[in-house]
Formats: sequence, C-alpha cells, structure tokens
Amino acid sequence: MVLWAEARKLYTSGERKVNAHSMASNIRRATECAQDARYGKAVAALLSLGTCPVSEDSVKEMKSKHPEADLPSLPSGPSPEPVRFDVDLVRKKVDGFPTGSAAGASGTRPQFLKDILCCPNKAVGDAALSTLTKLTNHMVAGLAPRELAPFIAGAPLMALVKQGGGLRPIAIGETIRRLVSKCCCEATTEDAKIIFGPLQVGVATQGGAEASVHAARRLAKEFGEDPGKIMLKVDFSNAFNMVDRTEMLAQVYEKLPGLYRWVEYCYSHPAHLFFGTITLLSMAGVQQGDPLGPSCSLLCFTHWL
Repeated sequence: MVLWAEARKLYTSGERKVNAHSMASNIRRATECAQDARYGKAVAALLSLGTCPVSEDSVKEMKSKHPEADLPSLPSGPSPEPVRFDVDLVRKKVDGFPTGSAAGASGTRPQFLKDILCCPNKAVGDAALSTLTKLTNHMVAGLAPRELAPFIAGAPLMALVKQGGGLRPIAIGETIRRLVSKCCCEATTEDAKIIFGPLQVGVATQGGAEASVHAARRLAKEFGEDPGKIMLKVDFSNAFNMVDRTEMLAQVYEKLPGLYRWVEYCYSHPAHLFFGTITLLSMAGVQQGDPLGPSCSLLCFTHWL
C-alpha cells in the first residue's frame, strides 16, 4: 500500500485515459508480477497507460520512430578478436534475468534457460551450461548464420502510450541475444569505466541512476531558492533510434574491439521488428531490447560531453 500511495503522487496531474482493453491487460500483468513478488512492477503495471493497438495511425508513428537508413560503412582492417566467456559468467547472467522476463519473437523465455541449468540431474545441467557457453562464444564471435541475423537481432515491438501523448516503442529482444549482450557488458565493465569515466552514471556505474536522483534532490533543496543557479534537463527525441550506425561501429571497433564482431552481426544489416502482423525494419540506431544499447549509443555521445 505504501508503494501504491507513493506511485499515485507521481500521477496526480492531468486526466489519465486508459481504455478498457489496456486496463484489463494492466490488471493481468500486475497480477502476474504480484504473484512473483515483484511488487514494484505490479504497481507500475497498474499505473501504465497501456499499449496502443495496431492501427494505421500507430503503424505510421512506429515507422517514423524507426527511420530508413543506408547500410552502415564498416571500419577497414581485420576484425578484432572477440571476448570470451566462461561457464561462471554465463550462469551468472542466466540467473540474473528477472523472474517473469518476457520472450522475444521465438517465444523462448529466460526461464527456460534457468530451468535447464537447474536440472536435478547435475550432469545434465552441467552439460547444458557447457553447451550454452559454447553457443554464446560462437555468437559473440559473429559466427552465427548471417541468414538468421535479422531474426536474432529482431524483436516483437510494442507501442506504449506516453503520459504526455505519443507512443514509446519497446522492443523485446531474443533471449539468446540478450544473454550474449549481458555477458558482453560484464566482460567489458572495467573498460567501460575507463572510457566513460565520470561523465555519466548510466553505464558501468552501479547505483548511478539512484545516486543522480539523490544528488539532484539535494542540490534542489540547497540551491532551489537561489536565482543565480539553474538546473538544465535535456531530453533527446527518439535518441536510441537516431544513432548513426556507421559512427557506432567505428567507435566500438576502436574502443571496445572485443565486442565488434557481435555488434557488427546485430547492426550491420536491418533487423525485423514485428508490430502485430506488420513487419518493420530496424535500419538505424540501437534497440532498447538490447542490453548493449546504452553502451553503444553512449560511445557516440561521449565526444559531446
């Protein structure tokens, strides 16, 4: 009840219009989250304005948020050696998927991998972990069939209704793609700390977002009445989908070379986004369903900071 009361305070202004279909979906989602003891997610589901149904207008807006673009130019020179994962890292990242994590287009949920690795027969579980580790290393090296890239790097697409109007595209990446990318993030954490340093708190900074919120509140409390000081908030429009892939691949090649083969596999050609029965193409930027998305996009932004 305390979480509910706090959340309601954040949504006290304006008329919130939620259609009956979205409200039913919200209640169903909230119930599932509550059953898994994910109470924060349950409250968020109840407060959500829901998803927008597939229509001519929503398809048009989703297309505008995923602009067409030419194929990116690839860096010249040999492909760098890829990072390698061990069984401990792969198990850690499988276990790290939150309970109830959604599936990509294939329908394979992270829980499926968790259940296999937790097989009561230890020999079977260990064999599955060994095979899964080999698969992730095969994929991070960019060796998966190229014909599968539009699907491995593709995702079902949802259009969430934004509080201030408009739609927010949410892509749910394939489980195996998310696993490989999560392992990549872990394997390059120390490199990311050096590259991004103190310029940001969103990547390779544990608790960074929470720290920034507390810092902003403290500054507002301390200097809120001072007319000589201002606080500037900048919100990029459709930022992830507007990243230039040529620049992104060049930056990954130079600064995080161990990830290049995997990023090139996922982003050098258009991927399929399934919006209802409509298939859109992801031709520019990075996807929110990709755990590497923040790092890849930030590589293109750091020279502004």
